[in-house]
Amino acid sequence: MPRLAIDVVLLPDAEMTDAAILANRQLPDERIRLFADGYLPHISLAMCCVESRYIENIKRVLRGIVDDHRSFLMEITGIEMYKFQNKAFGCGLRIAKTRELSLIRQQVVADLRPYAQYNPESSDYYPAGSSIDPGSMKFLKTYENSQDDSGFLPHITLGFGALDESAIKYPKQFQASILALCHMGDFCTCAKVLASFDLSGKD
Repeated sequence: MPRLAIDVVLLPDAEMTDAAILANRQLPDERIRLFADGYLPHISLAMCCVESRYIENIKRVLRGIVDDHRSFLMEITGIEMYKFQNKAFGCGLRIAKTRELSLIRQQVVADLRPYAQYNPESSDYYPAGSSIDPGSMKFLKTYENSQDDSGFLPHITLGFGALDESAIKYPKQFQASILALCHMGDFCTCAKVLASFDLSGKD
């Protein structure tokens, strides 16, 4: 049965999106170029593989989650460095783990559980036939073990390499306004939006 590697994410507002893209462009390593090839700045809530026949079910699940939540403010607390599974160093914007963020994440994780699988293959990723870094698949294989709230470290990935916080500008707060279902590309990027839902209640 065909499968997709998916990421359910929050998409930041336009100001935060533009700031993330500008910061990303300062990184010399081009393996992740935000907004190039469809890669979107995002805050991951839950990742897994699902059989393609369940995608419509998952869309209905996410629409139900949107009915229970509304757009809320998120706060950037600084730049963080971390090591990817392929041993390369990257950076991102660290986000405060507020009650609203934790609650919507917990609901997404719980509602995806009946569909979730954690044994990815390169064919699960977008686009079809692309070469996927082994570290990307290793991360998803271990993701199931980090789904409790203590393992949730919200952030916006900026890319590979280091950035001096004084060299970039970004809003301290931004609005989380869109819940999206994305088909993952290499390095756990959001390569293709499969569905999106407005947390303002307009969709």
